[in-house]
Amino acid sequence: MISFKQVEKSLAGKKILEGVNFTLEAQDKIVLVGANGCGKSTFCKLFMDILTPDQGEIIRPENWRKITGYMPSGGDGFFPELSGLENLLFYASFWQLPPQDVEAIIERYSFDRSFITRPIRVYSQGMLQKLSFMRATMHAPKILVLDEPSVFIDADFQIELLNYLRKFQGALLLTTHHQSLIDGLGVKCVKWGEWNAA
Repeated sequence: MISFKQVEKSLAGKKILEGVNFTLEAQDKIVLVGANGCGKSTFCKLFMDILTPDQGEIIRPENWRKITGYMPSGGDGFFPELSGLENLLFYASFWQLPPQDVEAIIERYSFDRSFITRPIRVYSQGMLQKLSFMRATMHAPKILVLDEPSVFIDADFQIELLNYLRKFQGALLLTTHHQSLIDGLGVKCVKWGEWNAA
């Protein structure tokens, strides 16, 4: 479905990826495990075409943006002066979703109504993570890329996250340090650098 072919990437003079071959197929559930700073977020940004490889190529299906959900590390990618609701409505328009679909996902995850209309610059990290997950999944993606999704979230939402991922039928690429999340999903783990295992 999405393949890395001999991909190389350096940042600030440091080699992050070298000769990487990796494929995520339609039903794969892969967790990428590695130490902080090893390059997992860079890998996800390459996967999502936010960064481009220095060498090699990344092959994606023609309509991949429409069928992919992305949750970046730290809840990035929002407009800080807009409210949580306005941010979700903006992204919903990209997928041509009606406003009632946004309302439905707010209800589904019990997002604090006193905050959903406030600028996200006042949100806690946990609230940003929750909003980011809602953005990534509201269009029922067939490919899901989650970069450290369980960081900053509370125990209740971690259960919601696990329940969603257990039922998810598409292709999943996830990075995490939380062993409980890995154990709870029963997915294939790939250690950083062991690309041939994928």
